[in-house]
Amino acid sequence: MVGRSGNLAVESRSGRALWSSHTSGSPGARLALQSDGNVVLRARSHRALFATGSVSYSYPADPTATTLDRDLGLLPRAALRRGGSRLVMRPNGNLALYRHGTAVWSTKTVGHPGAYAHMRKDGRLVVSDPHGKTLWSSRTHGKLAKLALRSDGTLEIAGRTRQTVWTPKRQS
Repeated sequence: MVGRSGNLAVESRSGRALWSSHTSGSPGARLALQSDGNVVLRARSHRALFATGSVSYSYPADPTATTLDRDLGLLPRAALRRGGSRLVMRPNGNLALYRHGTAVWSTKTVGHPGAYAHMRKDGRLVVSDPHGKTLWSSRTHGKLAKLALRSDGTLEIAGRTRQTVWTPKRQS
């Protein structure tokens, strides 16, 4: 049951807490069973507070996605894939770009289990901890844009007119 505070808990018949998601402080949180089988607790802002992580998933759950439009993101273990390239949200909190299995760029946000990547409505790609604190940002604020993993394996944020407004500094 999700309580008024936003905490997801399993209780015994007598009301004793057997397990908790430890997500109090998020009133209005909603629990959802996604089409990929994951159970996700989301805050009113739609950011993930807790996820089962039982299978690889993206938000939205689309294993063929190569772009992230505004207000979409990647939860831990989710990836964008194109050819031999993958942009992966690692369970350790690091967003990393791989080409043929070799890391070529990352946000260097290791050490934040449960962190997620999110393409915000304002055009910024951010990595946030499970409580919504920004750990890394593309600093593309104000650019109505989307993230794309291009066919050549490069990563970019392109604006409304498809001009590139951001690419990682190193994508060797």
